[in-house]
Amino acid sequence: MMLSLMATGILALGASSVQAQEVVPPQQEAELQENREVMMPEQPKFANEEANKGLSEFTNLVKEYGPAVKANDVAKSQEFSSKVNEWQQGAVAWISSLSAEEQTKLQEYMQKVGETLKP
Repeated sequence: MMLSLMATGILALGASSVQAQEVVPPQQEAELQENREVMMPEQPKFANEEANKGLSEFTNLVKEYGPAVKANDVAKSQEFSSKVNEWQQGAVAWISSLSAEEQTKLQEYMQKVGETLKP
C-alpha cells in the first residue's frame, strides 16, 4: 500500500506538471535537453537483493524519462506513467520484504525522486 501511495504521488507530480508545449527548433532542443538532466538522489541499499534490483529498475526509468517529464512532454510523461505502473506491479513482491526502517528509506527516496521531476 505504501508503495502504491509513493508511486501515485510521483505520477501525480509528473501529470500535474504537464502543460502545453511550445515548439522549439531542433538545434535549441539539444541545449535545452542538457539543462533538464535529472539529478538523482543516492539510491538506498537494502538487505534484499531483489529489492535493490527492483529499485534500480525504477531509478533507470526516472533517468530515462525524467528530462521529458521535467520538460512537460505530454507523450513521454504518459509513457513514463505507464512504465511506472508496470514497475509497481512487480515491486509489490519485494516491498513486503523490507524492514520498517528500509520502508522509511524507500519512502524518503521516492519523495526525493519526486522533487527531482518538478519542472
